[in-house]
Amino acid sequence: MPVKKVSKSMLSAPKEQEQVVESSPVEVSSTAEHTKTPAKQATSTSDALELFKLIDSEDPAPNEDDTLSNTERVERLGKVVKKLNLLMATLNRSFKDYERKVISKEKRLVRVEERKANNKKKGGSGGLKKLQRVYNEDFKSFVEAHYQSLYAKPDKKSSKGGSDDEGSEPKLILSELTYEDGHLMINREDSLSLVSSYVRQNGLQYEDNKRRIVMDDTLKTLFPTLAEHTAPNGDVVEEDCYFHTLMRGITRHMKTADELAEFDSQQEERRLAKSGKQPTQSATSTPANTPSATPQKAKKGGKKAKA
Repeated sequence: MPVKKVSKSMLSAPKEQEQVVESSPVEVSSTAEHTKTPAKQATSTSDALELFKLIDSEDPAPNEDDTLSNTERVERLGKVVKKLNLLMATLNRSFKDYERKVISKEKRLVRVEERKANNKKKGGSGGLKKLQRVYNEDFKSFVEAHYQSLYAKPDKKSSKGGSDDEGSEPKLILSELTYEDGHLMINREDSLSLVSSYVRQNGLQYEDNKRRIVMDDTLKTLFPTLAEHTAPNGDVVEEDCYFHTLMRGITRHMKTADELAEFDSQQEERRLAKSGKQPTQSATSTPANTPSATPQKAKKGGKKAKA
């Protein structure tokens, strides 16, 4: 039989095929590792590099890992750690900002609640709507004589309602009176409404200034401190009767004799302070054993001299 000559290329072909066959499983396995999610914890240098590739989101050149030295691999891992540290720092800052906003909102809510609580106490102990005793007989007689004929001022919003509000009867400020131990019980808000209604129904307002009240004999009896009168120091106090000053006169009727003396003393001090005059001993009812302002100034001056 004739013998065929075998060339070197024919002998080297199977080796190349073997190399192709051997290299293909490696490539398949490497592509499979890229598609695995989530990534496993790094247990070797190659796994750590795979994690770096996923974080860096860059496609490395083929067989680039084989050409990297250990130093380059460590540097790449260091970059990954820096990126993670920056991410953690950003998250910490955002968390602190969010926490600060939550704390500020909580403080704001606390302040709002405190304001609401203070508003309920506005107008003295108990507020304007708390029932209080009337100690003045003139004001008690005024309420008993007029409460069935004094009506509340119509609401501006309800007056614009149209047909529903047309023909509606006016509402009484007080439908009945309450007593306790012989004293009339009424709150200051209703008291102010009664007096204001009395002024409007009787036309006791100045034409040039509707806020100023013309004081008839009834109002002069009820509010002597708002009418023209002589102060304890001899000054003639002019009439000061307005809608916004009525509450000052109403408050006097709901105080005992001792409380009324202290209240009038405080009002006189305020009047003298506005006029720029010094309060007298009789006007302010200062106790005899209370040190005056002059010795206190002398003491302060003595301390400065010693210094």
